[in-house]
Amino acid sequence: MRSHLADRSLWLQRIVERQLRKWEISAKQEREDPSERPFLHDFIAISREFGSGGAKLGARLSERLGWKVYDRELLELMSGDETARRHVYSTLDERQSSWIDGLLVLCAPETLSMREDYLRALSRTVLTIAHHEPAIFVGRGAHLVLPPDVGLRVRVTARLEDRVAKRAQEQGVSEKEARREVEQLEAQRQGFLKKQFGVDGSLPEHYELTVNMSRLSQEQACEIILTALRLKAREPVPE
Repeated sequence: MRSHLADRSLWLQRIVERQLRKWEISAKQEREDPSERPFLHDFIAISREFGSGGAKLGARLSERLGWKVYDRELLELMSGDETARRHVYSTLDERQSSWIDGLLVLCAPETLSMREDYLRALSRTVLTIAHHEPAIFVGRGAHLVLPPDVGLRVRVTARLEDRVAKRAQEQGVSEKEARREVEQLEAQRQGFLKKQFGVDGSLPEHYELTVNMSRLSQEQACEIILTALRLKAREPVPE
């Protein structure tokens, strides 16, 4: 188990390193050819109930769009590790860095300055990613950090009974045990949003779109999200 975790950590670090090198090359090209481009690219920010299939939906959207998925593990590494965090921020010039800091004041909760440094680091990382490229964010409250006039925020839900049945099948446990796990893990997710952002993440007011995976297939949900994205996007969206 320990070897597996170490291998996965190394794999994630290599993903981040490749992405940072890509951004550095792109930043150099921009300095040589400072043509007009949006300061923030389009994005999809997915918030999901535990067991609803939001992560798989994000992966499917990534395949369709060619956009990278930034999930909890990647965002935690990029914002939580001091060395990685410094490297992420080094891809910004002074003007870009100041712009992002100003955007944080406008878009983050009023109490941001009173909360732990982790929230500021996470928020700054999410904005830096959106500055560099179109992206798909899964979890970590990205939908609450990014400005509402850009991108698409999606809430992925499913009936509790369906999420419990899925958990029981995947983990080989009883439905009683699966229900306990689903409710506990969902409470942890909601607790994170409440603690860090001071909001109830289940409220529809935080999203442009909600998809119910108890009534939609992955492909149907993907098409609905892509249609909504194309209606709101500022840049061409891949077919």
